[in-house]
Amino acid sequence: MPIKNWWVDKLRIAVAVGYTTLLTIASLISISGIPAAHTAYADKLFHIGAYFVLSFLWMFIVHSTLKITFIALLIITYGIIIEFLQQQFTVDRSLDLYDMLANLIGVIIAVILVISLSRKKNKLEKR
Repeated sequence: MPIKNWWVDKLRIAVAVGYTTLLTIASLISISGIPAAHTAYADKLFHIGAYFVLSFLWMFIVHSTLKITFIALLIITYGIIIEFLQQQFTVDRSLDLYDMLANLIGVIIAVILVISLSRKKNKLEKR
């Protein structure tokens, strides 16, 4: 493996771990001082975006559909666990099934995008 690719892979992992850490902290801190969203769906759009980015970062590291599926399942499980932790360990947050659904939508969008990009890349490499 060339040195350049080794560093790129390590950087990808570091970014994914860093984002996961920040998302976990942001999900479990108190939100009482944060202004409420202006629309009813802004929170759900945030969940979709946050879990899309989380999924994309982790899926971008691997190169097979089986691994992408495994990562998707792990991230869906992570989102469910975070919701239960919010219910148990925070005062101003609660378990929300619609948040879980929004997280799932973000993961699904990332899976579709990553698999699509992977297929296009494979087609270009075969030429």
